[in-house]
Amino acid sequence: MTIRVFVLGVMLICSGAIQAETYATLFTHSYHFKRPTLYNENNWGLGFEHTLTDSWRAAAGIYRNSTRHDTVYVGGIYAPIRDYGFRVGAVLGLATGYNHSVVPLFFPTLSYEYRDVGVNIILVPSSVVGLQLKWKFD
Repeated sequence: MTIRVFVLGVMLICSGAIQAETYATLFTHSYHFKRPTLYNENNWGLGFEHTLTDSWRAAAGIYRNSTRHDTVYVGGIYAPIRDYGFRVGAVLGLATGYNHSVVPLFFPTLSYEYRDVGVNIILVPSSVVGLQLKWKFD
């Protein structure tokens, strides 16, 4: 099931009819605010971001989550604030691999992009901050 959701997300992202930026993303690490922690903070995984408009990007991917399960996610990144390479907004979507079969995603994000590389910082308030690296390809 999770592989089918991932493939569907990748197909949706790559099927865009407009000429737009596409990024490969690499999930790397997370930091949980509750210390000491037994959570997995090495959250390796791969994904994609595809520009839909100036403010919206589609996103999909797979990573090893903090409870040591594989998570597949699909959704969008809304970033209405953009300046000097920074993008501030929110992630909205769905993910698997947590306490329920599918959970909603909604949390703030901060990105910085310079030429063909970038970084995403994801914040789940009062819980965890995550780091993603990304590379543009067209």
